[in-house]
Amino acid sequence: MDVDFFGPVELTRLVLPAMIDRKSGHIVVVSSMVGVFGTPMRSGYSAAKHALHGWFESMRAEHRADGIVVTIACPGFIRTGISRNALTADGSPQGRDDRTNTSGITAHQCARGIVKAIRRNSVEVYVGGIKEKLAGYVKRASPATFARIISKARVT
Repeated sequence: MDVDFFGPVELTRLVLPAMIDRKSGHIVVVSSMVGVFGTPMRSGYSAAKHALHGWFESMRAEHRADGIVVTIACPGFIRTGISRNALTADGSPQGRDDRTNTSGITAHQCARGIVKAIRRNSVEVYVGGIKEKLAGYVKRASPATFARIISKARVT
């Protein structure tokens, strides 16, 4: 929660008064597809990212008249060392990459998708493979169908 929720919120609270005074600003927060929907094995991370969505969606509504744009970027699986460096239940490093991360898009592709969304003043952008993007849309359109599908998902 400290890194994934309170950090972005506090940073935003520090810059927000200047944006309000200027009557302009663009806040871009990097969430996750797991902020759009929960998955097995990611409950804590998902909770922090869902909180991030709620706070920034509310802030967007509260400050639209102040000329402030809020973009929530939701990356899916990205090829990074995050799973290799993750800690297991006993605190030791996992020491291996998850299959999902090694098959994800590159960090460069992710950054390009986010920059494109910023230029368009997008409210929210899903950045990742087609399966992750599709999952976000299915979740929104048919939560019951999505619940059946995601319960069988392998994220490691």
